[in-house]
Amino acid sequence: MSKPPAVATARALTHWVDAWRRFRRHRLAVACLVVLTLVAVACVGGALFSPYDYRNQNLALGPTAPSAAHWFGTDVLGRDLLTRLLTGGCVSLGVGLLSTFVVLTIGVSYGMIAGYAGGRVDRAMMHVVDILYALPFTLFIILLMVLLQQPIQNGLEKIGEGAWAPLAQLCLLIVAIGAQEWMNMARVVRARTLELKSVAFVEAARALGRRPTAILWRHLLPNLAGIIVVYATLSVPAVILLESFISFLGLGVQPPLTSWGDLIKLGADNMEEYPWLLIFPSTFFFVTLFALNFVGDGLRDALDPRAEKGF
Repeated sequence: MSKPPAVATARALTHWVDAWRRFRRHRLAVACLVVLTLVAVACVGGALFSPYDYRNQNLALGPTAPSAAHWFGTDVLGRDLLTRLLTGGCVSLGVGLLSTFVVLTIGVSYGMIAGYAGGRVDRAMMHVVDILYALPFTLFIILLMVLLQQPIQNGLEKIGEGAWAPLAQLCLLIVAIGAQEWMNMARVVRARTLELKSVAFVEAARALGRRPTAILWRHLLPNLAGIIVVYATLSVPAVILLESFISFLGLGVQPPLTSWGDLIKLGADNMEEYPWLLIFPSTFFFVTLFALNFVGDGLRDALDPRAEKGF
């Protein structure tokens, strides 16, 4: 008797294990992931263990070029630029990650409900998205920050918690960006949900009497995980860029707290006299966005079942 083809001799790989194997073959994406890890560790560790405080000013020292005492030099107020750069990295990366979490929470829930419900509910929900799309999102965020910034600060000062004003404004910035950026996520998830709700395993779950909520979270959401992960990875650099733009306009994080966008603004104002104030923040910013985009590309290729086996 002839033996069957040896197609099942090796252990079958799960979707995620196979995706990780293919991601590791994308050398540029893996290298960028290592770079991102190093940047994140440096920002968190450097901000915690730096011998300098990012808030302390030394007006007598003023702006000085890079030296053994201050590797990246000091700013116009005599503050160590490296310490402020690492602290700003924590803020920018934190805003990017937390805003993306808000985007995913709203966008995934909204898109899944619209796609699974279909019919009039789907059309009504997507009409709301279309209306919101017509609003200039940057102008919306700027107006929100301008209108709410002062009331929040005044309210905290009345209750004797004025020191929390910079953190409160940072939270407002995260919510504002996330509340505006979720619409792209909702459209992507809704389109994929429309495809998945007619496949056999969803029909079987309906036939077994499963509730819609159980079908959404136990059957559809796991099958949307790949596209959600990829979109989240690509959203983080977009959110960081938006936060930097808002901080560049002076509406983002407030002193003494800082971000990469705030540091780039300061550097641009003094680039002719003190070029290091622009060179170092811009380099960190560029490298981080570059790495995030290539990690997103690598995840997109690795999680796509139609992707080629090699890169």
